[in-house]
Amino acid sequence: RSCLLSCPFQTIHPYQVSIWAEKEFRGSGALLSRKWVVTTASVVAGFETPTLSVRCHSSSASKGGQLVGVSKVVTHPKFRFNTMQHDVALLVLRHVHDLLPAVWVEGVRLAHSPLPVNSTGLLSGWGSTSNTSRMNDTLHQVWERVLERSTCQQIYNQSLKISTK
Repeated sequence: RSCLLSCPFQTIHPYQVSIWAEKEFRGSGALLSRKWVVTTASVVAGFETPTLSVRCHSSSASKGGQLVGVSKVVTHPKFRFNTMQHDVALLVLRHVHDLLPAVWVEGVRLAHSPLPVNSTGLLSGWGSTSNTSRMNDTLHQVWERVLERSTCQQIYNQSLKISTK
């Protein structure tokens, strides 16, 4: 069973960032270090680098924390919108963001393999919480059970191809 919560940002998800393009919310990302952010290529594709920015250290997607410009985008060279395979990008922040030492963690650690089926994983971000709702301004989290890839594909009814890459 899912449990959706509003999060006290600084203690639970200090690595979480919101990503903006042309002053509009595009999606979520995670700090890998004080200078690097990982996100999906689909969040930043098609936007000029000078129009991109990252909001760090705020549970609000649109205010608070620190807004930092992006100096470089590194998109996976095989990413394509039509397949959504290799949907990953790295952002280099224009300057090292300020961060109180008490808040800093070493950044999110990337998994080397998928979570096992039937285990639970934590999802967090500002995305919509239903098919009809809009983006949330407050950071949310939910624990979900990991499903078989074929089950996910059935749920999405072939309208979205679940990629293995």
